[in-house]
Amino acid sequence: VGGDVTIRGEGNPVVDCSAMSGFTVTNGTLTVGGIIFGGYKNANGLFLVEGGKLVLDGAGILDANGTKSGSGAVVVRNGAEAELIGGTVLAGCSASGSSLSVSKRKGYGGGVTVDAGGSLTLGDCTITNCWALNNGGGIFAAEGARVVLTNGVAVVRDNTSGTKNATTGKGSTIDDLYVAGTDGTEIGTVGQPGEGGAVGVRYGLTGGVGN
Repeated sequence: VGGDVTIRGEGNPVVDCSAMSGFTVTNGTLTVGGIIFGGYKNANGLFLVEGGKLVLDGAGILDANGTKSGSGAVVVRNGAEAELIGGTVLAGCSASGSSLSVSKRKGYGGGVTVDAGGSLTLGDCTITNCWALNNGGGIFAAEGARVVLTNGVAVVRDNTSGTKNATTGKGSTIDDLYVAGTDGTEIGTVGQPGEGGAVGVRYGLTGGVGN
């Protein structure tokens, strides 16, 4: 997608994405709302933002699996932006790639993967029950990435990483937001479990700024 494009559904139709190759944003702004995308599985995210901006405004992405370059839902590259607003929901999404190289992003960022220089803005949205094989079940942010809470309430919780439990389907580690250093190691924590309205690395992110 190049230039400014808006895609809106009437009545929240459900789109079967199992045979889709996904959307690539290279410049301009792609705005998507009122549509639920389900069952996507491919090497790259359903929305691969290589330039310009992606706005998910009241959209849903369910059970999207990325097998190569990070999240099956949203991948934001250097210099690109993504914004989740209007009650957007990412649920059951995953990054199942098996490489341990953080630079390749395989298995990093179940819900959203943000590369260095990329920007993710969270308004009214929910990222939940997502999973990454390596790190960042909900969100993986590389060093130099930007994650911003804006007007509304963003809820990022119940996401996991690591080996899946055969019974629960969840990973071994609670991992809502993972912020990586240059070598992929975890850096910095703000907020701990039980602190309402905190931003937490691994422990959950719930926050917002009053309108």
